[in-house]
Amino acid sequence: PACILCNRADDNSNLYGPKIISGSICAHQFCLVFASDLCYKEIQIEDENMYMVSDILHAVQQAAQKECFKCGEKGASIACQEVNCNRRFHFPCALEGSCITQYFEPFRSFCWEHCPEQYMEAVPDDNPCLICMDPVEDSVSYGTMVCPVCQHAWF
Repeated sequence: PACILCNRADDNSNLYGPKIISGSICAHQFCLVFASDLCYKEIQIEDENMYMVSDILHAVQQAAQKECFKCGEKGASIACQEVNCNRRFHFPCALEGSCITQYFEPFRSFCWEHCPEQYMEAVPDDNPCLICMDPVEDSVSYGTMVCPVCQHAWF
């Protein structure tokens, strides 16, 4: 079944998190976590966080008239966290649109224009990525980052 928040049936748990199904409601975990209008109460049941169905339906209703800046469709449940930015998007569109989603509390999302950036004085000089050994771009960008401690390891 399709996610009630992003309307996609994708099952890639690496990208969207596992699907959470409760009765007739199905949602990707990360769509729930990053939904701006989801005022959820986490209930700890056997080491799993559960979301209140009424809160999920409220978030869907709030997003119903909000347009995604990436795909243009209604139902955009995630808002850029920059003050005075009105851009909204679906979670999959955030991944495709160079938005930043922070996978740590408070689980914030930012549009491409307001993405937090690393500020580095050093510029890599023919540094390969320490993970895959491919060449790294010569500046910090959406596709690169540098270790904040040593400022020499680029990824």
